[in-house]
Amino acid sequence: NISSSLKKGGYFVFDFINSAYIKKNIVPLSKNKIGGISVIQKRKIEYGFIIKNIEVYKGRNVRRFKEILKLYSKKELINCFEKFNFKVKMLFGDYYGSKFSEKNSKRIIIIAQKI
Repeated sequence: NISSSLKKGGYFVFDFINSAYIKKNIVPLSKNKIGGISVIQKRKIEYGFIIKNIEVYKGRNVRRFKEILKLYSKKELINCFEKFNFKVKMLFGDYYGSKFSEKNSKRIIIIAQKI
């Protein structure tokens, strides 16, 4: 639990995907070849989750993986921080410190302080 681990006035950095950007820019299918390995990734959004099925082909061998990630809006994340006694101090849209944009930022990076 982050809240109980931090002293009052302590900072927490939270990095997550920007759900608004993902919903508008999801790539349903991608295929890549790396050496003798082929990777097929299928993505979809269902019931507030992004679901990614991955198939890795090496010769006749196939390995399958599945990733499932709950999507949260900026508002939902901020409400969650406030619920657990954090004040959001800054929002960034990437690792370079760019201003967060729901439309254009791939990530949402939240700097929050425990109050």
